[in-house]
Amino acid sequence: KMTPVQTCSKEDFQHSCLRLLTALECDHVDGWKQFDDSVAIYVADAFLLAQTVGDESLVHFIFVSPAHRRNGLGRTLVDYLKRQVPVITTFVTANSARKFWTAMGFNPVSVSSPLWPVTVTQYRWCSSLDKQGS
Repeated sequence: KMTPVQTCSKEDFQHSCLRLLTALECDHVDGWKQFDDSVAIYVADAFLLAQTVGDESLVHFIFVSPAHRRNGLGRTLVDYLKRQVPVITTFVTANSARKFWTAMGFNPVSVSSPLWPVTVTQYRWCSSLDKQGS
């Protein structure tokens, strides 16, 4: 069954999964709320926080309830965003997240300095490139 995706502004964003977040993840949510053009895309057990400027979105944070991971909820949210904008960028630190974004058709376009304490990879998806591959 297809889960209906909903959207809202940062001012209206409330989600049952917020109570599951670590302190660092809460900082990501707070950071996202600082931007004027922030939008939340969500389903019952997952949410994606993005900032859209013109025809490009930056994904700040995506969260799927641990009990519901690997069931396609993250894919549902990203697919919804792909239908809204032709270009999406995100910055990734975790290896598991790298696999997810690659599976979603994103390409790594840059990697942070080796002097940084964690490796940050920038991933990007463009609808024009995606159509060429299919």
